[in-house]
Amino acid sequence: MAAQDLGEAGGLSSETPPESPDRTPTGGLRRADVAALAVVVGLLLFAIRKVSAIGHPFFWGEDAIIFYLQDTVPGQDLFDSYAGQLWILQRMVAPLLGAAPSVPLTMTLYYLASVVITVLSCAVILQRRAAAVFVRFRFQLIGFAAILLLPAVMEVHGNLANIHVWATISVMLCLSFPEPRTTWGKTAEGVWILVVALSGFTSAVLLPVAAWGLLRFRSRWAGVRAALIVLALTVAVAIWVTSDRPVATGGGLIDRILTAVESLPGRVGGALLAGEASGPNVPALLAIGLLLLVLVVALIELRSPCLAWLACGMVWLLLGAFSVPLTAITQLLVPLTAGRYYTVLLAACLLTLIRGLASPTRLRYAAGLGLAAVLFGVVADFRLPTSPGFTDTEIQQVEYCAQSGDPLCDTPARPWDQP
Repeated sequence: MAAQDLGEAGGLSSETPPESPDRTPTGGLRRADVAALAVVVGLLLFAIRKVSAIGHPFFWGEDAIIFYLQDTVPGQDLFDSYAGQLWILQRMVAPLLGAAPSVPLTMTLYYLASVVITVLSCAVILQRRAAAVFVRFRFQLIGFAAILLLPAVMEVHGNLANIHVWATISVMLCLSFPEPRTTWGKTAEGVWILVVALSGFTSAVLLPVAAWGLLRFRSRWAGVRAALIVLALTVAVAIWVTSDRPVATGGGLIDRILTAVESLPGRVGGALLAGEASGPNVPALLAIGLLLLVLVVALIELRSPCLAWLACGMVWLLLGAFSVPLTAITQLLVPLTAGRYYTVLLAACLLTLIRGLASPTRLRYAAGLGLAAVLFGVVADFRLPTSPGFTDTEIQQVEYCAQSGDPLCDTPARPWDQP
């Protein structure tokens, strides 16, 4: 079947649909103005989800160790690996923020920069070409809001160490859209894909949607995008196998896969319905029902990228299951731990329901029901828990480590399991 036929069969088009005018159907506002307003509102909403991090700043996880502290050591560059992975995106940003005159200001800038990067990267869903997937601009706006209000993101919200998680969602969307119309747009997209794919192991996560795009569009640009993902994956594997990062031991392949699958009702279905803290307590029947609804929508919208999105989320979760030690693998079954491994799958579920909502068939009623059921979880997790700000003693320790030039200095940072 030709690429054009594939698109028409699934309600997708390689061109922007004609029903995406310069002006929105209501109010007469220009589409670009509405998109700009949506980004501004998105920045404010995303920032206040953990607003106390502005007045009580702290370093989260690896923020202090591999970004702030290592940036003060001569000889560090973009391609220095940590824990067997590159962190290109983070290392591009850290030097700019580390130039602040004080540690507290740097920590605040880390938070604000993470908010800005997240919102702007996810704003790709507002581009005109995204209408090839979401049909109408109103559904693009809903999708943008859904990503920024995603439940169960306490661990990945507002810290530099995890901006590649949100950037992965951005690239996942880009790979689902037709190619940019201008040379500048293609260049910008290619650079963005490569930077994100070289950060962490995101290239493996993006492989399913890159393959979908290659089959769907069958164009030279789709081939370029897929080639960039494969190139980045080759680099990631090479760095991993030559690193000294310890491999998770104990437990068989099947045990780890089963644990990851067992966690889906509580950590995905339950979290969407009731928020991260209450997700595992949601009745299994309700949580599984929501997940089945998402899967049904994806199967009915078979020509759309929905199944590829869900596959990306599952790859991320399985990578997490294989990276944690056996003693910690059960963390996948309880809330507020290892949450970073679920973010892409959570976003994929909501985007799938929104794609179903945009369907001209009766499927939109079932998808709308699923989205309505998620509203409580969105509200419950709007305000995210956060750690207390660094004490004066901790700030002094950071300053000492920065002045020492020792990349192994004992720099304080909030652990992953502490909100």
